[in-house]
Parts: sequence; structure tokens; C-alpha cells
Amino acid sequence: GYDCATIAYTSSGVPLWTNRYNGPGNGNEYAEAIAVDGNGNVYVAGSSESSGGQFDYLTIAYTAHGVPLGS
Repeated sequence: GYDCATIAYTSSGVPLWTNRYNGPGNGNEYAEAIAVDGNGNVYVAGSSESSGGQFDYLTIAYTAHGVPLGS
């Protein structure tokens, strides 16, 4: 299925880090929005398909260095 990929780039277009998210239901994940806060933390919002085919809200947070925040 589809997964969420988040890639951070430098101002000159060089990739800094890449993260891929596959939800617990191993279904399709869809990113709908992305935002960056004043500290450089990255937030991705969208939906994640459960093993039963239902969709849940999805929010993923990364530090400015690509380390996942939370658990």
C-alpha cells in the first residue's frame, strides 16, 4: 500500500533526511498537509487505513533533524 514519505531539503535542494511512515494497520497512509514550527519541527497530517479498511486521522511529528517525536 501507500505510505507517507517526508523529505527535508536544504535551501539549495540537497536532501537532509527522509522518513517513511507505515501505520499499524499496514494499510494505505495519505499525507494531506505539512507544517514546520519555529523550532524546525515538522508536522504531517493525513489519514491511515486500519487492517479493517477504516480510516483514522494521522499526525506525525519530527524534530528538525528527522527524529520522530512522541511514540
